[in-house]
Amino acid sequence: MMIRAFVVAVACVCAAVPARAAVVEAVDLPTLCRDATRIVHGVVVGEASAWRDGIIVTRVTVAVRRALKGPAARTLVVSRLGGVVDGIGQVAPGEAELAPGEEIVLFVEPVLGELRVVGMAQGVFHVADGRAAQRLAGLTLVGAKARERTYTLRALLAAIAREAR
Repeated sequence: MMIRAFVVAVACVCAAVPARAAVVEAVDLPTLCRDATRIVHGVVVGEASAWRDGIIVTRVTVAVRRALKGPAARTLVVSRLGGVVDGIGQVAPGEAELAPGEEIVLFVEPVLGELRVVGMAQGVFHVADGRAAQRLAGLTLVGAKARERTYTLRALLAAIAREAR
């Protein structure tokens, strides 16, 4: 009986603690390339957040420098959970972070009529100083492929060209 009470108490405490990470299956580059309907190299040029069914959703606009898979377009709009509206913010742990002015390589797929990042934050490589790196804060990855990846931009683009054929 004491063990049962202890287990119930621990479960109640754990349920009361807010989640700070999303637990997802790790995906490697070949899987990102396979699952994405569009892959682009571009720059985030804007974002707009709004309430939708009690949650904040942010639509991020990316100026496409190069379409690596899927139809070519000058811009791409991707939706992600979280953002700030009228001073109220919501965070979705593990969701892709896309900041205006940032150069990225982005893997997206259609979900319920809008484009979403494949694999949450795993589907974005942030580009700086010729390097492209994932930022996986807020994600707990499970599986044999669980690790953050960094490439030179040139190596990443070449690998995508091989995988996305």
